[in-house]
Amino acid sequence: MKKILTTICVFMPLILFSQEEHEIDILMQHIQQMAESTDSDNEDYSEIMEIYQSLFDNPININSEDMEQLVNYNIINVFQLHKIKEYRKNYGDIMFYEELLAIDSIDDNTKRLLKPIITFQKETENKTRFKDIFIRGSHRLVLQADRCFNKKEGYKNVSDSVLCDKPNSVYLGSPERLFLRYNFNFVNRLEFGFVLEKDAGEYFFLNKINDSIRKTLGDKAYKGFDFFSFHIYLHETKWIKDFAVGDYQLSFGQGLTLGSGMSFFGSDSNIMRKGKKIRASKSANEGRYFRGVATTVSYKNMDLSIFYSFKRADGNISITDDKGDAEEITSIQQSGLHRTAGDILDRKAFKQQFYGFNLSYKNEDTQIGYTVHKTDMSATLYPDERIYNIFYFRGKTIVNQGIDFYHIMNKIALFGEVSLYCKYFALLSGVTVQPRSYITLTLLYRNYDKRYNNLYNNAFSSSSNTRNEKGFYLGGSVSLTPKWKLCFSADMFNCDWVKNSAYSPTYGNTLNIKIENSINEKSSFFIQYRYKKRIKNTADTDVYQRYTDEEHGNMLRFDISYSIKRFTFKNLIEYHFKNFDGERNMSYLIYQDIVFRPYNEIMKLYFRYAVFNSSKGGLYIYENDVLYSFSVSSLYNKGIRIYLCYNIRPFKRLQVLAKLGMTIYDNVDIIGSGLESIEGNKKIDGKLQMIYKI
Repeated sequence: MKKILTTICVFMPLILFSQEEHEIDILMQHIQQMAESTDSDNEDYSEIMEIYQSLFDNPININSEDMEQLVNYNIINVFQLHKIKEYRKNYGDIMFYEELLAIDSIDDNTKRLLKPIITFQKETENKTRFKDIFIRGSHRLVLQADRCFNKKEGYKNVSDSVLCDKPNSVYLGSPERLFLRYNFNFVNRLEFGFVLEKDAGEYFFLNKINDSIRKTLGDKAYKGFDFFSFHIYLHETKWIKDFAVGDYQLSFGQGLTLGSGMSFFGSDSNIMRKGKKIRASKSANEGRYFRGVATTVSYKNMDLSIFYSFKRADGNISITDDKGDAEEITSIQQSGLHRTAGDILDRKAFKQQFYGFNLSYKNEDTQIGYTVHKTDMSATLYPDERIYNIFYFRGKTIVNQGIDFYHIMNKIALFGEVSLYCKYFALLSGVTVQPRSYITLTLLYRNYDKRYNNLYNNAFSSSSNTRNEKGFYLGGSVSLTPKWKLCFSADMFNCDWVKNSAYSPTYGNTLNIKIENSINEKSSFFIQYRYKKRIKNTADTDVYQRYTDEEHGNMLRFDISYSIKRFTFKNLIEYHFKNFDGERNMSYLIYQDIVFRPYNEIMKLYFRYAVFNSSKGGLYIYENDVLYSFSVSSLYNKGIRIYLCYNIRPFKRLQVLAKLGMTIYDNVDIIGSGLESIEGNKKIDGKLQMIYKI
C-alpha cells in the first residue's frame, strides 16, 4: 500500500503537468487565432497572455458575477453568458462541468476554453475570510532574459569623440532584455505584485556610461531597471466592489469614452463589451496604463467608479523652459524604449494627471452608464503642423465624456456609446442577434468626427485611433454541423479627411471568410480568405500634386493540426496577392510545427520550420513562446525561420522554458536598418525563463 501511495505521489504532479500544459495550449491557440484574425502587429498580445495565464492559475467561479469579464476577453459571448445565468435561475447553481452540455448555446470549442478557467461552487461558498490568505493564497515569481545574439549596429564600439558629437548613434546599454515579475493572488479577491523590466539596449549600471553622456543626461539618468510597476487590487470586499492602488487599467462601456490596454477584438461576431471596469495592470506595457487609485462602490443597482492617476510620461520635447523642463512636446511616446541619449532625455518628459468618474445603473439585462474624465499635462502637446493632423488635439487639458448602454433580450443584444470632446461627437451603435443557438450575427455602425480627440480609448475601428471614420461592420458565425463552423465579417468605411498614409479622403473595405472543421478532439483544420481594399499614397509626387491609389490585397490561408501519439503536428500554407500602384506582388508563407511530449511527461518540445517569400511589405508570423510572451516575427524578402522551444518542470514548483530561433535570408547582406541593422544574412535570438510557484 505504501508503495502504491509513493508511486501516486511521485507521478501525480507529472500527470497534472501534462493536463495543465494541454489545457493552457488550448488558451494559447485561441490567442493565436485572435491575432491572425486581426492581422495586425500593433496590438500588445502579452497583455492578454498575462490575463489568460492569470485565469488559468486562478479560475473563476461559474456561479459568480465575475463570469462577465470573459465576454470582454473573447472567451464567451453575451448570449452564452445570458444562457448560463438563465440556467442557474431555473435549475440552481452549476456544480458540474457536464451541466454545460445542457446549455445549447455553449459549443464544444467554448467548453474546451472554459474548462481550465472556471470552477464550480455555490455562490455562497465563494465567501472568503482574511485568515485564509495564508492558506489559500498563491505566489508566482517569473525571471526572464531575452537577447539577439548578433551584434547590431547600435551596440558597436565608437570612440568618445564620436559619441560626444553623435550621442544618439549608439545604444547606451547591453543587448539583453531582463524581466522580473512577482504576483500574489488570493482566490481572485486580493492581488498584489510588481514588475521590473530592462529593454534591450537600455543600460542597467549608470557608472558604465560615458562621463560626457552622463553629464548630458543630467537628472534624467537613472539606475537599475528602466521600468517599475506595482499593484494592489481588492475585489468584491464587504464595502467595495473593486479597489486598485498602483498601476491599473480602466474600461467602461464600449471603450469609446474611456478604455485603456488591449481592445480584444478577435471574433467576427463577439464585438460587444461587458464586464470588469477596473483591473490591475500586471504587464510590462510602459504606455497605456494609469498609476494612482481607483475604486468602485455599489449600492443596489448603482455602481460609482472614481479614479485618479498621476505619472510622468514620455514625450518628444520641442521646447524647454529656463529650468530645462519640457514646455512643449510634439507627441506622447508609448514605446517605452530608452536606448539612446535622446530617448532618455524624452523619458518622463512631462507630468500627466488624469481623473474622473463613471456612474452606471445595471440590472440583469440592462446597463446605462455615464463617464467623464479630464487629463492635465504640465507641457503643451503641439504636433508639428501637417495637413493630416490639422484637427489633432493641441493644448494641456482635454476633457471627454460619454454615455454608454446595453440591453439584452432573449435573442437580441443592443449596445452603443456616444462620446463628446468639446462639441465634437463620436458614436458607436450595434446589435447582436442569435436567431438560433448555432447562429450569431453582429451589425455595428460607427461615426467618429475628424475633430474628435481622446487620449485614452480603444473602441472598434479600422485603424489605431477613433477619429475621422464612418463605417458599417457585419460579422457572424454559423455552426453548420457539430464539426463544421463558418465565420465571416465585412467592414466598409470612409474617412472625410486626409491621413498620414493617404493624401486624400479615403475609403476601404475588408472581407473575411473562415471555414473550420473539428475532425475530433485531436485534429482540426480551417481555410481562411481575406480581402482588403485601402487608399494609400504612391511613390509618385511632384511640387504641385501628390498621388494616391487603391491597394487590393488578397490572402488565402490553410491550417491543419493533428496529433499522433506523443506528437502534435501543425501545417500552415499562406498566400498573399497585392495589386498597388501598377504593380502585382505575390508572397507566401509555409511552415511545419512539431510538438513532442515524451513519456515522462515533465517536458515538452516545440519545433518550427518556416519558409517565406515577401517581395513587397512584410509577413507576420505568430510563434510559440515562453509564458507571458507572444511573439510576432516580421519577415521580409526571402528565407527560412527556425525555432525550438523547450519546456520542462524539474520540480513541482519550478518550471523552466527556453527558446532559440534563427532566421536566414537569401541574397541579403544587411538585415534591418539604422541602429537595429545586422551585417550578414542570419539573425539568431533566444529567451530563457524560470517560473517558481508556491
